[in-house]
Amino acid sequence: MKFRLIGRHIYKDNKDYFSFSGSGFEFEVIPSKNNFSVALSLKSELREITAQYINIYVNDKFYSKEKLVSGDNLVTIKVNLSSKTTIRVIKVNEVYLSTITVNDISIDGGEFGNLPESNKKLIGFFGDSITCGYGVLDYHGVCFSGESEDFSKSYAYLTAMGLDMDYTVVSRSGISLALPIYIDKKFKEYINTVDMISECHETRKLDIAVINLVTNDDGAYNLNTKDEDKPQALETFEKEYISLVDSIIKDNIGVEVVMCYRLLPICDDLINVIKKVYEKIKSRYSNIIKLVEFTPNSDGANGHPYINGQEEAAKKLIEAIKE
Repeated sequence: MKFRLIGRHIYKDNKDYFSFSGSGFEFEVIPSKNNFSVALSLKSELREITAQYINIYVNDKFYSKEKLVSGDNLVTIKVNLSSKTTIRVIKVNEVYLSTITVNDISIDGGEFGNLPESNKKLIGFFGDSITCGYGVLDYHGVCFSGESEDFSKSYAYLTAMGLDMDYTVVSRSGISLALPIYIDKKFKEYINTVDMISECHETRKLDIAVINLVTNDDGAYNLNTKDEDKPQALETFEKEYISLVDSIIKDNIGVEVVMCYRLLPICDDLINVIKKVYEKIKSRYSNIIKLVEFTPNSDGANGHPYINGQEEAAKKLIEAIKE
């Protein structure tokens, strides 16, 4: 294949679109001389930020982080190699903030090769701003910015790289699993209705699914729920969590599900429900469900995890998956 897609994409009108954190593409270059250059023509659509960023990797090594302003952008990659080379491009900002359209890719000093189908396992991440890498680059930053968000520093990306797996991501800042607070939709409703998600399909089946959805439910439960309504809220959270796990298992036969929580502090009531859900799912699918408790970290921008907290979470998640 000429291009290998990373994450979820839309292809229409002869153009490729992608929005999710970490989505992108990779391709192979066969040089015709001792050096070559690649020109990426990318259209950047922005929402609430003035620029977004992409990471570029050459033969799996970080090459550069490039800024994309609103509209058409031309990014040039110069490589001093004479052997087959793989170029990978990933989006580091999240779905609701930006979209990238690939207008054209050209090579000077070489030609496109043919990448084989990937034989790596596929790990999927279902999450919120923590999974997006929100605020990860700004130590004790007061406000969020597009510059401080970087999916490549998130536990999700670090876990996929540490396990040498392909990945796909469905995450969005402010999204709740069951108790909406910032977005007036539950996670399963949201992913089928907005931000182009209904048109984005992952064609491969997941080998591992990681669920890290509770932070915004915690905010709704503690800030917006009356004491007399809390028992019903906990029941709703339990039902929605079980429903999400059931749907993932149904759509991905043989998948291993990892339930994660507490990279940001959450209340005991919700922790107890998560543990209850885990036991119920385990009783039905004992060999494909795991529970991982992270160590809270709020040292990044706007009280989100900083790099060290994301790295520690990745180490713990990798260990759990390898067990």
